[in-house]
Amino acid sequence: MKTKTTWIVIGILTATSLVIGVAVYGLLPEQVASHWNAQGEADGYSSAISGILLLPAIMAGTCVLLMFVPSIDPLKENIEAFRPDYNSMIVAMAGFLLYLHVLTLLWNLDIEFQMNSLLAPGFGGLFFLIGEMVGKARRNFFIGVRTPWTLSSDRVWKRTHERAAMGYKVAGALTLLAIPFPQWAFITMVGPMLVVSVYTVVYSYVEFQREKEGKP
Repeated sequence: MKTKTTWIVIGILTATSLVIGVAVYGLLPEQVASHWNAQGEADGYSSAISGILLLPAIMAGTCVLLMFVPSIDPLKENIEAFRPDYNSMIVAMAGFLLYLHVLTLLWNLDIEFQMNSLLAPGFGGLFFLIGEMVGKARRNFFIGVRTPWTLSSDRVWKRTHERAAMGYKVAGALTLLAIPFPQWAFITMVGPMLVVSVYTVVYSYVEFQREKEGKP
């Protein structure tokens, strides 16, 4: 996705989230649920005005920050090589936050559903798209698996990110298990991502040592 198009889509998604919130504001209780525990039960509350503004604000702030990052990276020319995929990931993030915003509002309008079951496809799709982007990422200081070993070698970076790409996609698929089994949501959403994160760090070190020893 081109950068100009990305800015436009982000603006539309942010505006949409605000419009939806304002439209239902009068129907919300004074205190709205804003946080859920691992069992999908609401355990945190805030004012109605915070309920309609918080996630749009997070969406706007996160997206602007992510769009700005490439311009300050010393290896920004490498980011430009996979910028369309990076931009698509940012749009996916914005779409996920809009989806979360809608779920939050529906919950507070007393529409009954299992929060964990509906969060699962959002997280799963996001993890999969992150995997797509990571698989095409080139060495830089802000995006991807940034360890001392990946940043020291293009070869280690490439091999580590090939593993990371597959790992994130598998994590996305495992997240979908929370749809029929919402009680497993914490394990299926958080567990695979932690495993992938630890594995790729260790793998980057091992691959760097192999390179030093001249092994293929």
